[in-house]
Amino acid sequence: MRTILKRGIVFIMKLAEDHSPLHLSLFALSGLSVSPGICRRSALIHWLRYLAAGLSLVAGLLLAAHSAHAQAQTPFAPMNLAAKSGNGQVMLSWIAGGEGGSTVTKHQYRQGQKGGEGTGIVYGPWKDIADSASGEVNSMSYTVKNLTNGIAYTFRVRAVNVTAESTASNEATATPMAAKSNSAPVFGEGESTTRSVAENEAAGTAVGAAVSATDADAGA
Repeated sequence: MRTILKRGIVFIMKLAEDHSPLHLSLFALSGLSVSPGICRRSALIHWLRYLAAGLSLVAGLLLAAHSAHAQAQTPFAPMNLAAKSGNGQVMLSWIAGGEGGSTVTKHQYRQGQKGGEGTGIVYGPWKDIADSASGEVNSMSYTVKNLTNGIAYTFRVRAVNVTAESTASNEATATPMAAKSNSAPVFGEGESTTRSVAENEAAGTAVGAAVSATDADAGA
């Protein structure tokens, strides 16, 4: 940045030198007749024009350098965001996209829900994720709590450093659900008093354990 500014100043100072080679060459390029006796007023006008052009050039170079610097410092967006349902909560996980030259200081998430008919996802504000800087416990996963079961939530995540925020990750949707509750076993007539049940099926006892039932007509 300082080098670009210094070169711009040198360029303008050379333009200010009366009848310097650069000064005269610029006059020649403009189609003017160059001679020691050139009108002072005309020379001043054209010198000011070249000065303005020099300042514009310097400003453009500085703006380009600043944009390139800012872009290089912006973190990359998290990738492969996934959402897993829980009871009143959703577990988020993602892959870090890269720091972009500056350490990621935190991550943020936002959640949204389907809007009215014909509308897309309506998102809320970005929220900070605690302990989510690079290398911290929540830098690649986080559990969003206090959600309502049975409602679909869509999430996005982004990385933040001291310079800027990354673009948002892909969307991930999950619907929190209450845990299944077990119920008392029911047997049909003539069934055995022991049975095995598949995992997560309602049984009223541990998977594979023996259970008993009472037949209303025949007794135990």
